[in-house]
Amino acid sequence: MAMKYVYGALLLHSAEKPITEENLAKVVTAAGIKVEEVQVKALVAALSEVNISDALVCDDYDRCSGSCRTGWAF
Repeated sequence: MAMKYVYGALLLHSAEKPITEENLAKVVTAAGIKVEEVQVKALVAALSEVNISDALVCDDYDRCSGSCRTGWAF
């Protein structure tokens, strides 16, 4: 997965905008990058079950259960 799409998703999350294929493609396009639709679809699907806020602050995020196993990282 190209990091440009991950960064776009993080930007959308930070702006409290939904991470959709359309929104992610707009962010990537606005950055002057050619959008690869397959990459956009894959990332949006992968993030659909992830609580990004928890994943960003947890030191042991369990991708399978979508929860923090050991507590919060500070």
